[in-house]
Amino acid sequence: MTRKNFGLSWAIAVMVAVLALVASACGGDDEETATTAGSETTAGGTETTAAAMEMVSIKGASMPNATGFPIWLAKDLGFLADNGLDLEIVYFQSGAPMVEAGVQGSAWQVGWIGSPPGMTAAEKWGLILAGMEIEEGRQLGVWVRTAELGDQDPAEFLVGADVMVPVNSTLDQTLGACLDFFGLTRDDINVVPLGPDDIDATFAAGQADAAAPFLRPGSPWVEDPDSYTMVCNAEMAGVSIYDPFIVHPNYWESNPEQSAAYIDAVYKANEWILANRDAAVDKMAEFYVEIGTDASRAAVEADVDARTWYTLDSAIEAYESGEALAGYNALAEFFVSVGNWESVPDIQPAVDAGLEVLK
Repeated sequence: MTRKNFGLSWAIAVMVAVLALVASACGGDDEETATTAGSETTAGGTETTAAAMEMVSIKGASMPNATGFPIWLAKDLGFLADNGLDLEIVYFQSGAPMVEAGVQGSAWQVGWIGSPPGMTAAEKWGLILAGMEIEEGRQLGVWVRTAELGDQDPAEFLVGADVMVPVNSTLDQTLGACLDFFGLTRDDINVVPLGPDDIDATFAAGQADAAAPFLRPGSPWVEDPDSYTMVCNAEMAGVSIYDPFIVHPNYWESNPEQSAAYIDAVYKANEWILANRDAAVDKMAEFYVEIGTDASRAAVEADVDARTWYTLDSAIEAYESGEALAGYNALAEFFVSVGNWESVPDIQPAVDAGLEVLK
């Protein structure tokens, strides 16, 4: 091998017409409203639908990649509108600017985020980690060129290798777990810190020996799978990689019903994905067109199939059992071990608040 060196519940209650027509100040005080999933029926028998609800405007933070799909889908399929929410999706290129905008408290109210920036914001200003959206340990891993690997044992191949990775990310954690899996340490490889775009271009150009990349449409290992081999992923190495749904603490405090209505809608989207795999692939293809990403059918299928989409019930179970907190803390402990973070942040309050939103 030749080494290459280089540097909500429902939204605000609807004031129905029959109440507005009641002349007496006492009349109507004792009337009750019966609510169904798609409509409301008052004691007087008047029915209203989502179309007649007073819609609440809300902003959802996302990134333009496959993990943002459920938010887009919840809007596209009408789950958010059914819950009285008119959601505007605000896209950020990464978690850091999303967190910075969130400090202001008005740029967005809900959304999703990666675990590292989410945990940082949870400790610094109380961002609520409102349940896991996905677990993506199957799709994050270490890749090499198939021809260069040949018949070599991957552990032997990686010794002395130049390995590209976005540091301080879940991929960095994945790389560390895979090294443990192979009986290696970071001292056995040459860590090359690069951003995702640079990793794609550099590896496609034949440089470096291995990479821990994001799987994205257009990436060489996605578009040309025969030329690249994943020698380890986070799942193989026993690490869970979570991306959580989030709610801004200010919004939860002032609008708990809308916050819960958002969470209800996006988990309905996740459940729809699980129940409608082929239709979900079609919808994700539409999503990619809308965000300006050119994706092959194979890449879209991989994006749907490589993720574990959490339901509301499974997210509650993961929070109640301690699975979620353990996964978040494992990431933080890794970052501390490699010097990226000084200490493990206390995110128990963010998880407790998240469970309250979920319930």
